Amino acid sequence: MTADKTPYDKNALNVLVLDGEMAVFRDTTRVDGDIKSILESGEAIHAGNAKEFYTKCIQLNIEPKNVTFDMTLAAYLLDVNASSYDMEQLCTKYSVDFNEKEPVKSLILLNKVLYDEICAQDMLKILRDIEIPLAEVLASMEHEGIALDADGLAKFGEEILPKIAELEEMVCGIAGHKFNIGSPKQLSVVLFEELGLPAGKKRKTGYSTDSETLEELLDKSPIIQPILDYRKLTKLYNTYVKGLQNAVSPDGRMYTTFKQTETRTGRISSSEPNIQNIPVRTELGRNFRKFLIASEGKVLCDADYSQIELRVLASLSGDKVMIETFKENRDIHAETAESVFRKTTGQSNADLRRKAKAVNFGIVYGIGAFSLAKDIGTTVGDAKRYIDDYLTHFSGVKQYMDTNTRSAEADGYAVTMFGRRRFIPEILSTNKVVKALGKRIAMNTPIQGTAADIIKIAMIRVYKRLRKELPQAKLILQVHDELIVEAPEAVSEQALKILKEEMQCAVELSVPLTVDAKSGKTWFDTH
Repeated sequence: MTADKTPYDKNALNVLVLDGEMAVFRDTTRVDGDIKSILESGEAIHAGNAKEFYTKCIQLNIEPKNVTFDMTLAAYLLDVNASSYDMEQLCTKYSVDFNEKEPVKSLILLNKVLYDEICAQDMLKILRDIEIPLAEVLASMEHEGIALDADGLAKFGEEILPKIAELEEMVCGIAGHKFNIGSPKQLSVVLFEELGLPAGKKRKTGYSTDSETLEELLDKSPIIQPILDYRKLTKLYNTYVKGLQNAVSPDGRMYTTFKQTETRTGRISSSEPNIQNIPVRTELGRNFRKFLIASEGKVLCDADYSQIELRVLASLSGDKVMIETFKENRDIHAETAESVFRKTTGQSNADLRRKAKAVNFGIVYGIGAFSLAKDIGTTVGDAKRYIDDYLTHFSGVKQYMDTNTRSAEADGYAVTMFGRRRFIPEILSTNKVVKALGKRIAMNTPIQGTAADIIKIAMIRVYKRLRKELPQAKLILQVHDELIVEAPEAVSEQALKILKEEMQCAVELSVPLTVDAKSGKTWFDTH
């Protein structure tokens, strides 16, 4: 691909939000007058932080028409491995003078440098077509929030506390005395000194008591399982019951913060509270969905991509067997079970399908034989054979993974379908372990990154179409591959239709993008 040679717009308006106030400059001269009409005029706008800018515009009832560049998002695209995108640090990184008293001068100089670099890396299109429009969507979602059933959540918390106390009593009973189960140091003493269990990794505070270590000791003592259960329940209570309760505003809604520059794969994350990490794999964890509710007279419309990363893998790799499986709407996990575990059609049971699922998603994440063996409870030798059989059956996937690795070794980065780059210093390491990590990143970045871009494109499309056709319905949440719209009951079917259509048509792959969609009064009801 040739680098984008679009010239930098020196006449663009430069916007910073300083101490909560909007500061608009033309070159280095501050613009006075009607800021609303200026920002809505269609003039090009260069921002310092697009989501912050859009948030301020929502507060001031301004609809900016033409944001064409953003410092923070450009810096993120250029280096997803960076720990911060603070202006002062970016100035140091890109050899630009930082002017603390007149930061807009630094912004103008920095934006020019970043613009040239973004164009050289051929990522101006992804910045303008995906990241900047997404910043507006996220600002809107943060503004809308979601209603929470605080009473139901409190009652749920009250039900968990006796179970925690029961587990604590059981653990201390086996140990023979009371101690703080939440203290790694005290737990280490009980397990490895008093009970004499085989110790693993040693740390400054004593032997490790992490989940991996404890799971290896499950068959060594009856104390292990209640400790693991205790940890799960206390985390549920402290992180989610208390965390969600603390996040509720006086209006009964919860306003999470979506982070656009946090992950290395391009995925969106969230904090205060972290919606992405609400545990939904256990029955108890799924109950938290019951407390995220639609407000009076409305429903939640939920749509979830089905196996998006595997569909992306099929499309990017061009693997004929995988493409055919998805086109014919066959079960990809059953297909894998039949080929990898040498079962004929119709003979794969639920356990084999579960193991096949682990193989499928393990391949996406560049899993090795040792990790797969642990995940599915088999020997390393068998796990290696399963991986080899998988890559023989889906031969296009192996060829694709090998090509990605070679390309990343040559270029130093991996790239998604839309041109998002992730630089991988690990792949150039002389350390075998670090280099192996780099190869795994090179294999899975195009898949995970492309899936992340597809979700973002879908969010932008849903947001724009709702504003145009159904403004009373609002996109309010994104959780992994799932989008949630809150809509008045009277138009919920129309909202669900828009949500499903825009997600399915977000991009064109060589296999269909399928979406599971449902509406309900609570997030739990939509599943």
